[in-house]
Amino acid sequence: MKRIYIPLMLSAVLSLGGCGTETVMRAENSSSEAITQEYVTTAAEETEETTETAQTGTKLSGTAVTSSAAETTTVTAAAEAAEEQDNDVQQTYPVPVGADPEEIMSHYSFSVTQHGVEVYYDGKKVQLIPENGLYSENASHPLDDFLVHEDFDFDLYDDLFIPSSVGDISDVSGRYYHFDRTVGLFAEWSELDRLGRCAETNPADGTLMIHNKDSAAAYEDKYYSWDSGTLVLVMRVVQYVSTNGEMYIDYYEVKGGSEELFYRERILFGVDGSYAGTESVPLG
Repeated sequence: MKRIYIPLMLSAVLSLGGCGTETVMRAENSSSEAITQEYVTTAAEETEETTETAQTGTKLSGTAVTSSAAETTTVTAAAEAAEEQDNDVQQTYPVPVGADPEEIMSHYSFSVTQHGVEVYYDGKKVQLIPENGLYSENASHPLDDFLVHEDFDFDLYDDLFIPSSVGDISDVSGRYYHFDRTVGLFAEWSELDRLGRCAETNPADGTLMIHNKDSAAAYEDKYYSWDSGTLVLVMRVVQYVSTNGEMYIDYYEVKGGSEELFYRERILFGVDGSYAGTESVPLG
């Protein structure tokens, strides 16, 4: 059915990141014959190894080449490991004082992978958020499009909501990540996580709204505002069908943990059942 929004008349109320050298026999206690025999044997072995190399073309100099190949492999592996480690290290990008929020956020892009959500700054990966509920190998739609970039705390910098699965954003649970300007990265946000789902923002009055739909004719909207980093419920709007079959919307102001009904309206329908507006209903 058509969703009913708060009337204009209520706007005032709602303003609320090594060599391998072979050992040579010394002549101190050995005869020259022994030395000559040792030398000839070694030279023959080296000649054999060198000949084998020339025939096969697979080695350059016997054991020395084997050592060289091992060293090359080790260096290559170390370089790859260092590069991988470098890619995983979070680099920070603190936001300068007086920077333009829109220009700052233009440097960031995101990619949903099987490991989570990758955050890029000017095309370089700077952060991996381990939330992979969105990932699917058979997705028919770009998964990045399901990420919600929104300024949830009204500081002019976009934060991030990562749904736990693909679906109607208003009905899917997920996790919030706050853009931390001191490092230019995204941090977990437990205060907003308690809402359970993605909130709609209203910059005009600094409120966040969570829509809970019970049926085609009934729903509840909860409005929150920020108070020193804490979310505070400030208003509830409830649409329902009364016992007389008519449909109403009640507005409750919430203060100090208690609420008070301050406005009620009846939903009007035309003869064809189409929505025809609302009218105020006296309380009492």
